[in-house]
Amino acid sequence: MPEAWLIRKTDDYDRFKYSVGDWSAGMIPRVGCPSCGEVRTWGLSYPSVDLQVLGEDVLRWLKRGRDSRIESLSLEQYRELEQTLAPLLGPNRPLRPLTNLGPSTGLAEGAFPDFTWAGGLVGDIFMRRSVFETVCAAGFALTGIKANLQYRRERKDPLIQLEILPGLHVHEAQRPELCATCGFANERPKGIRISPDDFDDTIPLQRIYERPDFIVANAAFSAFVRERELTAVRLAPVIFE
Repeated sequence: MPEAWLIRKTDDYDRFKYSVGDWSAGMIPRVGCPSCGEVRTWGLSYPSVDLQVLGEDVLRWLKRGRDSRIESLSLEQYRELEQTLAPLLGPNRPLRPLTNLGPSTGLAEGAFPDFTWAGGLVGDIFMRRSVFETVCAAGFALTGIKANLQYRRERKDPLIQLEILPGLHVHEAQRPELCATCGFANERPKGIRISPDDFDDTIPLQRIYERPDFIVANAAFSAFVRERELTAVRLAPVIFE
């Protein structure tokens, strides 16, 4: 049985007294399904996506995603947007409503710990640049993007936003039922147990597709976190079945 650990905030992470803007450059709007109603999926996050290569029509849709007052997309509109974005995202970045695209923007201030957590449903993780460089130098292939954050004062050690792909799924027995019309689920999974056959222990950090706010670290990365005593992060064992 493989060894893996959930990466979570420490209970006292707010003692660091910081705030980080969690507005991405764009977001897939909500979608209205004729069968199950408004689709309320857990959003995913791909900060490395360069939205500047997209046309103005597509960018307008993505900017609409942040406004809850805007009417939901129809399924036909969503499928058209999905087809447009598919070549840009590639096969390892699945798309669904409320997916965040592009680096985070907004104000960042305070004392940033080694693991700096943004708000929102996805739970984006940032690292100070020095911490990110140390992790990469240790042999962990993480994807990091310089976030478009504004600081109240100049920072010699700015924040790097991690892109963590949803490479894992909960065990099939715990997956919620998908709508036959839109193909999405409006319910949370019944648990977060993972099949060992689906786990690639060479990847340092992965999100769980059905619950992208849950991030799984492999054994090597978890050991590194413990050895370096990185701050504002705790580890909880993953249950496989």
